[in-house]
Amino acid sequence: MTSYRSAVASWCLAIGSVFFAFLIFEGACRLIVDDGMHYHLEMWKYATALKEISEDPEIGHQHVPDSHARLMGVDVKINADGLRDDPVVASPRGLRILMLGDSVTFGWGIPQSETMAARVERALEERLRRPVDVINAGVGNYNTAME
Repeated sequence: MTSYRSAVASWCLAIGSVFFAFLIFEGACRLIVDDGMHYHLEMWKYATALKEISEDPEIGHQHVPDSHARLMGVDVKINADGLRDDPVVASPRGLRILMLGDSVTFGWGIPQSETMAARVERALEERLRRPVDVINAGVGNYNTAME
């Protein structure tokens, strides 16, 4: 019976040691490796924090409304309409443009104010001297059929 207890204790110690080693490794990875600038880790965070399965099987996925995450060192907010943009106003201020696209249109890795939609909006307002709404409907990993 003593050898049985000794064997069980040895196994418990071994399993506990492996578990503790994995815990230390996980902590080190979170502190050292995940600095918010590793593309594959950040894409995984984007997929789990800001996306959900769409009811439309042809789309596959969509943004989670009213969600937020820090990705690639940038705060990313999704509004109630599922867009990375300010809320869409019921009545347009003037000219209204809808931009469809993938992660390039979405503005992967850059602040909202530097996305294509925001830059086009500023440029058109400056040039036309009238209000312009450019709506950013970009979603990462979309293709032409999904858009």
